[in-house]
Amino acid sequence: MYGRFKSSKGYATRRTAGIFSYRRRSYLRKVGNKYVSKKSRIGYRKSIEKKYNDRAIAAGFTQYGFGNANTTTTTNAITSVGFKSSSWYGFNFNQPLASGTAITQDLTKGIGTGTSTTTRVGNKVKSVYMKGSITLTANQENNIDEQGGEEVVNNTTNGLQYLRTSWRIVIVKDTQSNSTDPNITWDQVFANGAVKSNEEVGGINSELNIGNMGRFIILKDMRCELSAERPQATVPFFIGGSSVGEVRYNNDTNNALTDKGVYIIAANQSTGLYTSGTVAYPGMCAVQSRFCFTDS
Repeated sequence: MYGRFKSSKGYATRRTAGIFSYRRRSYLRKVGNKYVSKKSRIGYRKSIEKKYNDRAIAAGFTQYGFGNANTTTTTNAITSVGFKSSSWYGFNFNQPLASGTAITQDLTKGIGTGTSTTTRVGNKVKSVYMKGSITLTANQENNIDEQGGEEVVNNTTNGLQYLRTSWRIVIVKDTQSNSTDPNITWDQVFANGAVKSNEEVGGINSELNIGNMGRFIILKDMRCELSAERPQATVPFFIGGSSVGEVRYNNDTNNALTDKGVYIIAANQSTGLYTSGTVAYPGMCAVQSRFCFTDS
């Protein structure tokens, strides 16, 4: 019948339907074609304060040797040297080099309790994001005109020469429950050593270390190519909060251990050196990062 609506017992008048419609508007809100309960309102805008933990660190390196193809004649083009991060230090832009006591490169560490925008209230925080920039320079050697590029600024006539350098920078999440390692090394995450007769893996092209594949999760895997003519570059990075997740601390100090960690590791390789006796020096890997979080 025109002008009437169905009810549980048959029909309802327009007036009754209007009452139901009013009640529906009072207690429900329409989302698409559905009505859902309205959430309770409070007398002020509810927001959660974002907090920040900044780090400025630089890598110390270990040389992993010259590599040559296993042939009777070794050419200059396949003679190479590489460096991989083994320790990290605080980086101060008012000083020429990273120095002092080795520290952790875990970007979630160093947050104590307090009431400021750089501290946490409890022992658990929720990640919002991680971002930062990594400045890299090419490796150097002391043979003049090795690759025909720029020299390091120096007061002497015969300065260091920059080399063609391939960088690989990786940000990993350590899921080990107590996160006690202050430093994560390249070889912990990536394979290193002999795999077959006359075959050895290591350095920037390594695959994941089979023994630790269940422990580490790769969050970022970045590469950068430098040359004697372009010996410096800056690489930005951004990691969403869901990739890091909640972080739990075991006490209220800034030295507290965590149930997970986010670490930066780096390695590089330079090829085309004159001889395996060339003295090479590692390039710089300096990181500035910001960990944005909220109290959970």
